[in-house]
Amino acid sequence: MGGEIGLDANVFLCVLLPEATKTAPDNVKSSEAILQALEKADIQATTSAIVLSEIGWALLRDKKTAKEVEGARYVLEEMLKRTLKIIPVQNEIAWKAAWLRSKYYSKENQLSYQDAIYLATCTTRKISVLYTTDQHLLQTKEIAVLQPRDFKSKTSHSR
Repeated sequence: MGGEIGLDANVFLCVLLPEATKTAPDNVKSSEAILQALEKADIQATTSAIVLSEIGWALLRDKKTAKEVEGARYVLEEMLKRTLKIIPVQNEIAWKAAWLRSKYYSKENQLSYQDAIYLATCTTRKISVLYTTDQHLLQTKEIAVLQPRDFKSKTSHSR
C-alpha cells in the first residue's frame, strides 16, 4: 500500500461546505489540494464507507438539493473510483473501532464512533497516515494523524 493515505470525511466536507465546517482556511486549501491530487491520480487514498453517510447528511443538513447530493455521490463513487478505495465496515473494522474508542474516549477527548471507524479502517489496512481536521483523532497514536495543512506534494505519497 506504500504511499496510500487515509481520509476522514471532513477532508471532503472542507471543500464541499467550507463555511459549515468552520475549518481554518489553510486546511480548506490543503483539502482542495488533496482532492485534486486524487482526481489527477497523483495519490491513492482509502476511506470508510461511512464517508457517504457523513457527507450526505452534512449536505442535506445544509439544505443542498437532491441533485447536489447525487453529484457528490457520483464524484465519490464513480469519478474517484480509480484512486479512492471506499472500504465497507466489516466485523474486523467494527471490533477494532470499539477497542480504539474505548482506549481514547474521555471527557477531554470524545472520540466518536465514526472517527474510531476511520482510524480502524486505516490501521487494519496498514495505512500509515490519516488526514483529518478532527481534534479527537489528532490525539491518537496508532498511526500518523495529520491535518490537511500537513499534506505534501505527490512526491511524498507516490504510488
